[in-house]
Amino acid sequence: MPDAHGSDTPPPELSPPAFQTWLWGARLMMVGGVVGSALLALAAMWLGTVDLVRLVSHLADYTSDADSKLRSKLVVKVVDVYLLAAILIVVAFGLYELFIGHLSTRRNDNLGPRVLAAASIDELKDRVAKLISLILVIEMFQSALTITIKDATDLVLLAGSIAIAALAIALPNLLTGSKNKTEH
Repeated sequence: MPDAHGSDTPPPELSPPAFQTWLWGARLMMVGGVVGSALLALAAMWLGTVDLVRLVSHLADYTSDADSKLRSKLVVKVVDVYLLAAILIVVAFGLYELFIGHLSTRRNDNLGPRVLAAASIDELKDRVAKLISLILVIEMFQSALTITIKDATDLVLLAGSIAIAALAIALPNLLTGSKNKTEH
């Protein structure tokens, strides 16, 4: 197809083909990020499972109030660590899909396209941001477990922080609108 000057010749290349080949191959250094994220996710799952076993060992003492705060903190910590592992897995798959190649095994699975596919860096950042905001909300609830309410002001402040946390989780979904409805 002729360009604006009526010529069929492609525009001149600004960099030599060898440099372009090297630069294209440089994307493979993201393998380090993929492997690192996957190993960190594995470590987080291990830590979460150790905490879960510790929590289950405290179930025998469930009727005593002495360790009720410890149990509550441990439940929140386990959920937190598993969510962190989920973030790391999403990052690993996202980096792989964006920079290295498509996972052929993912295509044969119904869950893969919904959970792991990231079409762009922005989509990957959005998924990770949602998971991080969920972790922050859980951390806020863990802190709320230790608060002693002395008067009505403390109660109002606690209610306000819970409302802000709920808004923080709902806002990304409200801003993206119906785009997420088609993904699920």
